[in-house]
Amino acid sequence: MRRIFLVVAVLVSAMGLGGFASPHVTLADTRNVDSWIELSTANPAPGCPIDVSIEVRSGGAPVTGVAVELALHSDGNLL
Repeated sequence: MRRIFLVVAVLVSAMGLGGFASPHVTLADTRNVDSWIELSTANPAPGCPIDVSIEVRSGGAPVTGVAVELALHSDGNLL
């Protein structure tokens, strides 16, 4: 189960930081950021609540105004 959460965390980071679902911006409006994502639940199942903590930082400081989208997949299926 941890592997699923790791895959989701990597995909969310790639989509959110790669601009997959966000408007295109010019080079002057972009910057490199690091992201840290933690997902946890005691009884994972479709429709169950999940505690999510997402923090986006740049240069050691929190970045404000960053849109983050989260989708949980298991074996390629959206939960």
